[in-house]
Formats: sequence, structure tokens, C-alpha cells
Amino acid sequence: MQVFMLSSLYHHVSILRLEVHPDYINFLETGKPPLYPDPSERWFSPTVLRSKWYDLLDPQDRGELLRGLWGILSYSMRTETTSADRRPGAPMRQHSEMSHFFGGFKKKQQAQKPWEPTSRSHSIS
Repeated sequence: MQVFMLSSLYHHVSILRLEVHPDYINFLETGKPPLYPDPSERWFSPTVLRSKWYDLLDPQDRGELLRGLWGILSYSMRTETTSADRRPGAPMRQHSEMSHFFGGFKKKQQAQKPWEPTSRSHSIS
């Protein structure tokens, strides 16, 4: 399962993608781990991927962000086609069609705990 989120800080925006393995969701619902987990997959570890920070004051970044958001919306509203439904010669729709928009995703480093002090402090007056 994939969930897309927006993260923003002042005039910067980043797109986050949370990936959760179906076996992990089943484990949360039933409390039982999978009987035969695939050793090559990390079913117990949800991953968060983040795009680069887009500066909304930069026209180039605004356009790139809009293309990415448009791609997310079109991807989430797609209709799944089977070989019986599609026209002859039409390609099958695959999950990799979004890879050119989000090729810049990188694994997020361990998140800072909210109770730890940061290197910068901001005050609101």
C-alpha cells in the first residue's frame, strides 16, 4: 500500500511516499506474523521516501512540483486494465509509470525525536 503526503516548511514543499507491506497491515489487524515471509522483503518495516524540497518562489520548482502532484492525482485515479479489457496492441498499465516524476525519492534518515533540541531555534512573536 502506498500513501502520498505533502510536507511543507515556509515556502518549501516536499512530497512524501509511505510504503507499507500488506503482510505488515495483516499483522497489525490480526496480531499474527506471516507464516512464510519472503526473506528478501522487509515486511515488518514501513518505508518513507521523500522528494527534493521544491521552492515555491522559484518558477522552475513550482512547475516541477505541479507536474509531480498532477502525476500523483492521475496515478491514483487510474483504472486498472486486464488483458481482456484492453485494446489489442495497447500496453498494460504498470506501476513504473510514475518513476520519471519521483526518481528523486530518497530514503529518509531517521527522524529526529520531537523532544530533542534542534540546531536552530525559531521564536514566534
